[in-house]
Amino acid sequence: MQVVARDISKRKEIERMLRKADVQYRVIVETAHEGIIANDRTGVITLVNPRLLEMLGYSYEELLGRSIFDFMDEEERRDHEKQLELQQQGIVSQYERRFRRKDGSAVWTHASAALLIDEQGVSSGGFGMFTDITDRKRAEEQRRYLEEQLLQSQKIESIGRLAGGVAHDINNMLTPILGYTDMLGFRIPEGDPLRADLDGSSIRRTG
Repeated sequence: MQVVARDISKRKEIERMLRKADVQYRVIVETAHEGIIANDRTGVITLVNPRLLEMLGYSYEELLGRSIFDFMDEEERRDHEKQLELQQQGIVSQYERRFRRKDGSAVWTHASAALLIDEQGVSSGGFGMFTDITDRKRAEEQRRYLEEQLLQSQKIESIGRLAGGVAHDINNMLTPILGYTDMLGFRIPEGDPLRADLDGSSIRRTG
């Protein structure tokens, strides 16, 4: 009898390390605060984590196999197509992305995306991480609204000051005119045609 033995301790250790790494990877993905998604070259979703499900309001079954474009409006789709093109070029990009939740509301995210490469070194799709920034975007919109309201109020205040200044200038010009008119009124006797011009009665009659 001839027995041939081969030491496979190293291979077993590598397999053990791979299993450990896979478990660690799954724990990280499942518990991450960021929404995580993987998609193929056409944008079809192949992996999502619980945080992304929570952000979009869908179940795992409702998201898996669908296109990521299903959850964007037309403007966001066009921009996301450009981002996918960058991914295919191996460019890691960061950008803001607005998704449409299941209830129709919007969720704003900060996205980081990278290319996925298979064993042959060929692109197999993309991998993205999304941080919910909806509260920050709402705060920014509220700040812009308040700034616009303040600017409008300042414009109205400026117009009011301008109108007040013009009225003051006109009043300054009218004061001596009215004073001299009163003085002339004392000198022109009743019944004189000029008196009608002074008190404006002739204007009222012709008007």
